[in-house]
Amino acid sequence: MANIKILVVDDDENICELLRLYLEKDGYDVQIALDGEAALEKFKHYNPDLILLDIMMPKKDGFHVLQEIRKTSDVPVIMITAKAESFDKLQSFDFGTDDYIVKPFDAKEVLARIKAILRRNSKKSRQEPQQTKKVIEAAFLKAGPELSHLLASLRFGAPHEEIQNQNHQAEHDEERIAAASLRCRSCCLK
Repeated sequence: MANIKILVVDDDENICELLRLYLEKDGYDVQIALDGEAALEKFKHYNPDLILLDIMMPKKDGFHVLQEIRKTSDVPVIMITAKAESFDKLQSFDFGTDDYIVKPFDAKEVLARIKAILRRNSKKSRQEPQQTKKVIEAAFLKAGPELSHLLASLRFGAPHEEIQNQNHQAEHDEERIAAASLRCRSCCLK
């Protein structure tokens, strides 16, 4: 999961921070945008695998951001918004959102929905021919023994020392998530 990139777009910095902490704890790479224009700019340069998008934001609202994104990409988008009316939900789906979550939300539910969408997208990509994998493995073998360590780490996961560092970091993440949850409790948590 270390290479999965998520763009969080919301004008509420507390919500962004809470989501960032939960997502990073789960191993995602996260970027934040606080308005619609910044979201489109980061989308172009960051190339996220999934976007969490608020509707009511300054400069460009989430509907316009989603429409712009859909002109060039089918990246999964989950709307996270206080707009709970059916009209807003239906409009979001018409514009191409993949899911819709109403604030206040449970951060663990957001994570579950992200995983479900990414799992569905992963199944689609696994349906592509396995030829690419064979070509890459052949290239590594031709490159010689100096790349064998790299190939082994790609196949078998991170070295033991890196796993220990991740476990140590996870302990600190729990404390940061608790503090962010307290700051955000009144606006986004059930």
